[in-house]
Amino acid sequence: MRMQVAEWAIGVCEPSPMYEGVHGTQLGLVRQELRIADEVDPSYINPFSDANLKKQKVEHLRKQRLEQKTADKLEKKETRGPRLSILRNEF
Repeated sequence: MRMQVAEWAIGVCEPSPMYEGVHGTQLGLVRQELRIADEVDPSYINPFSDANLKKQKVEHLRKQRLEQKTADKLEKKETRGPRLSILRNEF
């Protein structure tokens, strides 16, 4: 029932001149998301779907680990060896 109402509402809105340009594009995306579109764009991806959010999170963690590894490599290591130091007794 809800899907029929959504399909009816989109069908009423599409011929309206109010939904032109960006708004018409958004209506098309709504049709694709609800799977009621006649022609589905193969490159359409919902950025807020659970699968895509998980994919983004994994990619972010991978990138964070890579940055951490490069930062660790660049971090200057403390050199060991003889040092010249001022003793307190000499002052």
